[in-house]
Amino acid sequence: MRSRRRLAVLCCLLALASCGGDEPELNNQQLAETIENVAVARDEPKEKGPAAPVLIALSREEIGTALAGGPGCEFSQRGGVLFVSVAQGSLAKVGGGLVHALPNGPTGPTGGFWASERYAISVGRLADPDAAVEATTSWPASLVLTDRRQSENNVLELEGTWSCPA
Repeated sequence: MRSRRRLAVLCCLLALASCGGDEPELNNQQLAETIENVAVARDEPKEKGPAAPVLIALSREEIGTALAGGPGCEFSQRGGVLFVSVAQGSLAKVGGGLVHALPNGPTGPTGGFWASERYAISVGRLADPDAAVEATTSWPASLVLTDRRQSENNVLELEGTWSCPA
């Protein structure tokens, strides 16, 4: 493949050299350098894998419409609510689409695990030595969202606040 390419470039250069009467002819060294410069293999662009999942803040209207049953626990970051859990299930907006997930075990002030057909979500409180656990309704926490259909870039890890009603 490479020799064909070099031959094609050489033929083109020879054809161009014979056409231009005013241009100086290339000597063997210049011709070899020109061919070598043209024949340098270029790296193929690397294909990007699938994008990691993204959580988008939920509006109070989306939460109220999708989840009935009173107040629940919320995971928030920078003032935006990214995940809500009530007794019947949970709600998140992943890449713009609403995702309902059911609890996989006990959920509450310490966090929990939820799953839908495609996504797994876990929330856990982070150690905060200055906060008395029983005296507050809000804790530093981490959220891990896993897209179980992707094999690469399938995990989103966030730190924020986990809040539950008293």
